[in-house]
Amino acid sequence: KIVDGSYKLLVGERRIRACLRLGLEEIEYVYLEDLDDWERKRIELDENLHREKLTWQEEVTLQEDIHNLYLEKFGGARFGPQSSDNKGWRISDTAATLGETRTNVTMNLQLAKAMKSNPSLAKKETKEAAYKAMKVGVELELMRGIAGILAEVAEGEGESPIQIIQGDSSLILKQMEEESFDFCITD
Repeated sequence: KIVDGSYKLLVGERRIRACLRLGLEEIEYVYLEDLDDWERKRIELDENLHREKLTWQEEVTLQEDIHNLYLEKFGGARFGPQSSDNKGWRISDTAATLGETRTNVTMNLQLAKAMKSNPSLAKKETKEAAYKAMKVGVELELMRGIAGILAEVAEGEGESPIQIIQGDSSLILKQMEEESFDFCITD
């Protein structure tokens, strides 16, 4: 029993309700003390993620919440010539924490983000259908961008936007001035 209201239940509400419905007078528990707000949130999100019968929408949203929680604490991974280390939180770290593949977590994080800007994705029956619709949407946006630039050129409003450069893109892009192109397609 909580006598003075000083305890807070983090996880297990359904189990407690079930035990009470069964008439149990004692319920085994684990008491954790001195948890900071971050650790309480992590435990709560982890418990929610392991509930039975999650919808795919709930699953991807919870995985995004967990990933963002770790990013908040450890920062994002830094790469490239400006970074002296590769410290920070990565998608692969989230995947390992959740016991999932990196590919699956990446897909879920992309879907969670896309659902915010395109809520119709959440109405798809399956995660796979939503992911496919998201990819089609990204391709359409890219095509619209290309068409817009080509239309400007056709109307004489812009410079010829297409330049083909052959070589290693990871080396060539480092030599380009910032904001010197609208988009780049590499292969």
